[in-house]
Amino acid sequence: MNEDAANMRAYVRYRLEKAHEVYEAALILCNAEQWNSAINRLYYACFYSASALLLNRSIYTKSHSGVIGQFSEHIVREGIMTKEEFRVYA
Repeated sequence: MNEDAANMRAYVRYRLEKAHEVYEAALILCNAEQWNSAINRLYYACFYSASALLLNRSIYTKSHSGVIGQFSEHIVREGIMTKEEFRVYA
């Protein structure tokens, strides 16, 4: 594996770790009935997960809306995720 591929794999792993971290924070916030903050953390858990999946497929984005658009085009249109499931994030 070349250095660029190793760096990308490390970055994908970082994004997935970040997704897990903010998901855990969302659970704590839900238990404390801090709904707005929990929703914010859940959004970011989805964002980090979606961006990791796109990066793993060598699809690069520059913004949150870019992640949503590319995720819709490459994941939802391919049938990997349903439109109903995608609505939770989008």
